[in-house]
Amino acid sequence: MNSKKFSQAMSELDRRYVDEAAGYKKAKKSVWAKTGVIAACLALIVVVAGIFAPFHGGMEVSAHVLGTDEEIPAAGAVMHSGTISDTGKMRGCPLKFYLSGKDIASVRFSCKNQQINFIDWTEKREEYGNAQNFTVVYGEDESEYYYLTIDWVPNTLIRELTDHKESRITTLPEEMRHDVIVMEITFENGETATKAISISLLDDGTFFACFGDYEISEADTFVNRPDSEAIPREILYRQGDVPVQREESPSDGTPDTEEPAQKEEWSAVNEPAENAARAYYKKTVFEVVSLELMSGTENEVTFSVCVSRGGVIQEPDRRITLQLNNGIWEVVNEGY
Repeated sequence: MNSKKFSQAMSELDRRYVDEAAGYKKAKKSVWAKTGVIAACLALIVVVAGIFAPFHGGMEVSAHVLGTDEEIPAAGAVMHSGTISDTGKMRGCPLKFYLSGKDIASVRFSCKNQQINFIDWTEKREEYGNAQNFTVVYGEDESEYYYLTIDWVPNTLIRELTDHKESRITTLPEEMRHDVIVMEITFENGETATKAISISLLDDGTFFACFGDYEISEADTFVNRPDSEAIPREILYRQGDVPVQREESPSDGTPDTEEPAQKEEWSAVNEPAENAARAYYKKTVFEVVSLELMSGTENEVTFSVCVSRGGVIQEPDRRITLQLNNGIWEVVNEGY
């Protein structure tokens, strides 16, 4: 302890206790003197402990649902962004979230049973697809945290329900219906914290999630798995050998066989779905230049989107798919 901090600690003491302690005489063995000495010592301990104790006020981290920005509470809540049926058909995204906090240096994500994707909309960090363990560098710029998104993908659940016709949600093993994403967080000042999102599949096909503190136990061997390798951006966003198929009119003069009724359906849903798509991109680093309807029904549409970033057109065009859920168009897939 240096003299400056000791002086600071001493200045916080009640002067009366100090005077009583200084005037203490052993021969008289005054009860009040003893009390004063004890009080002074206790006060000194409290003040000094307060000076040297680590400050945790700024080390809070919360998790928010992407799109609605609703905080995932410790008590848990039903996620309304996606559901799954007994046949394995998934509608929407069960859980897509981002972290909020201050001075996060890095986060190591470990998903126990399913898989998770990481996308950095600022395009500054390495990204991961269908992985279970990886580490993301966050940095001091808290405004970027919103654009670092985690997408939980229940591939194991989908395969079990899809490949086994006799399987139903209610007959799935309990272990399969539950998952946890552990987050080992390191802050810029060297402090650490461990958080987790627990996810459960309910009988009706909805998902329940809660976020809070977590203590890694010996049974949590999944956190010891090695980190996955990042997927290079040029591979992650590459179209592959098969080009994107666009709806085009036949060039040989044959009539368009598309049903007029279907065209009317697409036209009817185009405007509200397009507005929802544009609203989605307003929360990203991209600006919409144009949208082109690729396919659609009264309940689902897919657009090809030409976007720019910082005034520079991005190639190739992106794709965004929306589904109509309870009268609201929701984004269920977006990317290249």
